[in-house]
Amino acid sequence: MQQIRITPGFSVPAGSRVEGKIVNVVPASQSGESQATLRFDRVVAGKRVIPILADLRAIASFREVEEAQLPAFGGDRGTSSAAYTTVQIGGHDVVYRGGGPVMEGSEEVGVPVPDGVLAEVRSSPGSGCRGPLEFNSPPQSLWLFSSDACGSFGFPDLKIARAGRRSGEIVLTAARGLRIPKGSGLLLRVTGAQP
Repeated sequence: MQQIRITPGFSVPAGSRVEGKIVNVVPASQSGESQATLRFDRVVAGKRVIPILADLRAIASFREVEEAQLPAFGGDRGTSSAAYTTVQIGGHDVVYRGGGPVMEGSEEVGVPVPDGVLAEVRSSPGSGCRGPLEFNSPPQSLWLFSSDACGSFGFPDLKIARAGRRSGEIVLTAARGLRIPKGSGLLLRVTGAQP
């Protein structure tokens, strides 16, 4: 959904595909909760295929994605969406799109760009999510997610049981059936390259 800058002169354009596979599915009747294991293993950007190892930092429902694109303080027919003040998913980051920064309280944590935000990934105390990693500590493309977003947002019983940090295998669970509708958002973090 957002251009990802890799190095000066090379980026992955918005609209590229992230591909993967469903590794395993356990219906609710067998374990008391539904479970799906998935792995994202490559990005297809035009004719270029980039093998990746990725973990899942956050997942957001369609409603959360929609709300993060609406102005935080009510709409104004005369204000362009490029100048909205919005609140990112999963945290308290406020984006001042009319030329301002991305703020968390009184701390500047990033900058808005036309298709999202650039911010350094941070960890929230007690969340279980890591902050910056050695090889991806510069500002990251976070789209509509807060710099400290971690977990499931807008899904009442969906949980990230395993984020896929070591193996790339992401395990999602839900008590009443596992369903991720079109329009939901995922915040993946590339942690390495597939062999």
